[in-house]
Amino acid sequence: MAGHLAVSFGLNLPDFAIAIAPSALVRLHPEGKDLGTSPVFASKAIEQLSWLNYASKELIPLQVRRDIAVFDWWVHNADRTLTGNGGNPNLLFDTSTSELIVIDHNLAFDPDFNEEAFLSTHVFSDEWRGLCQDLMEMANYRTRLNQALAAWDQAWQQVPDEWLFHDDEQSIPVNFDAVACKTLLERCDHQDFWRMA
Repeated sequence: MAGHLAVSFGLNLPDFAIAIAPSALVRLHPEGKDLGTSPVFASKAIEQLSWLNYASKELIPLQVRRDIAVFDWWVHNADRTLTGNGGNPNLLFDTSTSELIVIDHNLAFDPDFNEEAFLSTHVFSDEWRGLCQDLMEMANYRTRLNQALAAWDQAWQQVPDEWLFHDDEQSIPVNFDAVACKTLLERCDHQDFWRMA
């Protein structure tokens, strides 16, 4: 869901799809047992890029830095950390073109999201204060976030039923509240969205 929202919002992600590994292939590889033959999230491998590091983060255009900070705040994804002491930015960087590729949204919609921690450890948290003081930028982002949110229903229809349950019999639902997540996203229309922790 976060991948579809990110693409609709305009972030640069590798192509992704729902895939099913052929059972013959699963049997041939030791890791196939963990993969299984149920639908999985598959993402195109990106070769020969490095992780974004603290020294190179200022090479990223301001608009891209702000876009990533706003998007992660919106979906409650705190898993894009980077400080002078290290971190896990989940951003791939091409030093020759300064292209940034956004990966890994598996912690989006975190019910334990901590705003203070986000604002102190997110790779682009430095951009937040400036955004919260720019009424035109806030209005622009409100429009863009609402346009991205329009992708929710279509993306949700593509979620395999298997992903909504812990067991093959589909009797034990996963702990994912789609209604609560969509409500979380809809807060982009409210002024509180921009408040500092």
